[in-house]
Amino acid sequence: MATTVPILVICSICDEEFKSKRGLSYHNAMVKKFNTHQSNIDKLPKAIITKFKSIVVFIIYHNLPINFKSMEKQTLSIPCPESLFYAIFSGHIHHYSKRTGAYKCKFCGILAYQTLAKILNSEK
Repeated sequence: MATTVPILVICSICDEEFKSKRGLSYHNAMVKKFNTHQSNIDKLPKAIITKFKSIVVFIIYHNLPINFKSMEKQTLSIPCPESLFYAIFSGHIHHYSKRTGAYKCKFCGILAYQTLAKILNSEK
């Protein structure tokens, strides 16, 4: 008796698995909604955004493993105003929780570090 293996559809950004293309389409629609500019989010001066990017780089740099042999999932939480997070990571937001008000970005795969370096304008 042959058993069929379910075909999973995987999100290219977060590596989350879905049972159908419809599930992935719904997921992508939600991600697009999270990255659409909301009128209640204030615009911030570039100087503030640049300064906060350098703080984020410092925090990431000091939380990564020294020898990079442990290339597993790294999680970092930084409390900041919604407008500041949105100004930096807009276009890369992958989850939003209405209950906690927390946004999440996921950077996976070969280009994860390069993408993050580009967003933060840093070679570190």
